[in-house]
Amino acid sequence: MKMALTGVGKSQAAFRILFLIMICFSSVAHGADLTSCFMDLDGDKDVGGKDTAAFIEQYTINDCTNGCTADYDGSAVMDEPDLAEFADEFGQTDCLGVSSQADMVGPLSNAQITAYRVTSLSVPVEGPVNAVVSDDLDTAGTFSLSLNGVDDDDWVIVLAAGGEDIDHDGDGLIDDESTTSLGALYAMAKASDWRDKSLHITPLTELAYRYIEHLFSEVPPKDLAIRMADLARNLIKTDIDGNGAVDWYDILAFDPADPTHLDKLKTDYGWLSTVNGEGYSIIETLISGNTARMLSCMDDTYSYLMTRFPVPDSRYQSVKITLSVFGSGSATCDAPANLAVDSTLTEPVFEDHVYLPADESSLVTFTASPGPDSQILSWSGCDTVSSDLGQCTVALNKSRSNEYGVGPSIMI
Repeated sequence: MKMALTGVGKSQAAFRILFLIMICFSSVAHGADLTSCFMDLDGDKDVGGKDTAAFIEQYTINDCTNGCTADYDGSAVMDEPDLAEFADEFGQTDCLGVSSQADMVGPLSNAQITAYRVTSLSVPVEGPVNAVVSDDLDTAGTFSLSLNGVDDDDWVIVLAAGGEDIDHDGDGLIDDESTTSLGALYAMAKASDWRDKSLHITPLTELAYRYIEHLFSEVPPKDLAIRMADLARNLIKTDIDGNGAVDWYDILAFDPADPTHLDKLKTDYGWLSTVNGEGYSIIETLISGNTARMLSCMDDTYSYLMTRFPVPDSRYQSVKITLSVFGSGSATCDAPANLAVDSTLTEPVFEDHVYLPADESSLVTFTASPGPDSQILSWSGCDTVSSDLGQCTVALNKSRSNEYGVGPSIMI
């Protein structure tokens, strides 16, 4: 039940709240380090005027059993303790929530953070935002993500670009002069983990990313966990994140500044700084932003252990079926694939794909329709093609790329 406030009552409540805030504010450090703010009611990572208005709307509600966003103590009543908490937090400007950190060798102060769904690497779901600028090794390079509208189980890739490495020699002390990073580091975790866990974006997560990215277009996101488990077993010797298992989360928990973490790697972390025959190291090519050389260094160092171009094996229970059209025409496929391409549309669709359960006894048939004054010239990737070239049939025993070409009709 919500207790109604008259205009006078609300004004009195607002005055009382603001008066208490003014009394308490002198003892609150504006912008003090917080891990979260209960009273950041509008989610903009500070506690200010909009939160005050939202708090006043809820203040004196005496039945919060269905939830009040400002009932911080869970008492199911909006009362004095909630008011005190609001006054204590008013003026905070860094309600960051759980913080992750970007590290090259040391923390990357002011790195630019951008998040993407693994299924759409060209469209950010958050960012770019800048990581914390600081001369403190614990807070420099930290950031938090809300990932609004992203499901907890969605895989999210976070890119940390640029920034200043404030401990590039890795001695645990702030360098006299920071090292500017011209490159970027990638890390991948589920959206819920970015929200709720303290993760590290490091050269180790970059390494893992490079050894899984080839599969993004080959298997459905849910199957990426298979490759992640393989990489974890190749890179991690003993549990790092404390969950009792060697897994992908150990790669994300790894902190290059923690000596105990270095001992838990299966390979020597110093290899990342080792100069190859051409005079380059993985770390320095990451700093310089030379991706081609960085990948060459990775191959030189880790090719004996793993490949950047893995092929899905029998553990991957899905196949990818791709349909493409070249020329003027369209093609469709009914259930279970439900694919459609059409190059004649105002906004043409030249390619479509779907992941389906592997089953060599199941067949998928594509039906082609050439555009005006065009004819079907050929198909590729089919098990069988009809005599009139109108249909292509494939079994779901492996991933397929099915293409059909259309050309002009020639009348003699």
